[in-house]
Amino acid sequence: MRWGRELRYAAGYGLFRVLLLAARALPLSLLRLLFSRLGLVAARLAKRDCQRAREHLQKAFGPNFDCETLLRAHAQHLGCLLGEALWLAHAS
Repeated sequence: MRWGRELRYAAGYGLFRVLLLAARALPLSLLRLLFSRLGLVAARLAKRDCQRAREHLQKAFGPNFDCETLLRAHAQHLGCLLGEALWLAHAS
């Protein structure tokens, strides 16, 4: 079980390093597009967190509220923000 956790952390760190390199090489407009898509992928992988957010949105806004549209827009926006933050870290 310990190997699995260490492998996940190592893979996550490797992915983060690749994203940092991409932020140095790519223009901001392309980073925004790329990272907004990565935000959607990350949301798909975080099923438990998305389910919890969906439940809370339904409690707050009622069962007829379109949670999926809001969650999708939120994931895209967070991904875009991450891309911009990485770009700003290397902008001079």
